[in-house]
Amino acid sequence: MDAKSIHSYDILWPISTFLHTLGEGRGEAMLALLPYDRAAAVRYAVTHDGPFYIRSNRGDYPVFHDESYAFVPGRGEVLRRGTDIGILASGITTWEALLAAERLAEEGIKAYVVNMPSIKPFDKASTLACARSVGAMLTVENHSVYGGLGSAAAETLAEAGVNCRLVRLGLQDCFGETATRAYQMHKNGIDADGIVRAAREALHRT
Repeated sequence: MDAKSIHSYDILWPISTFLHTLGEGRGEAMLALLPYDRAAAVRYAVTHDGPFYIRSNRGDYPVFHDESYAFVPGRGEVLRRGTDIGILASGITTWEALLAAERLAEEGIKAYVVNMPSIKPFDKASTLACARSVGAMLTVENHSVYGGLGSAAAETLAEAGVNCRLVRLGLQDCFGETATRAYQMHKNGIDADGIVRAAREALHRT
């Protein structure tokens, strides 16, 4: 069966299964995509021969790609290089990661930011390159910390034997709530404020 699914949302739903969809997608024989640039991902997906799952967000937010950008599953995009804290982000949290990196730079903390547009396939090489360049690493996702970006990064570090502290930001072991995107992102520590705070704590610079 050639199954294709595009999952678009405006809030974090209160139904627990919606918080774990990437974990389910990773467990199936399909692509599991969580792009920042959803238009580019859709252009790729409609030409893809095989099942895929896209988790996207409704609403407008800044897009830093032009129309020449080609979405490639499994290829992380280094948006900023640094030597202190690594930030792997996906989907709408990518913009928050860039905002956080600007604020951290004002404190003398250099962030290495990578946009991870897919969870399956997962860019292990970019993850390891980031981990080997910094003192600690964060993953930031609008999803449960179980089964998504944080899990993929943790598996990659463990299998490669890379010793880098990893902090997974996202929805913890909880049910979701119906609320605005801004409220939920702040509450769950995946906006710029939460990322800055987590970076300081990971580097013991509170």
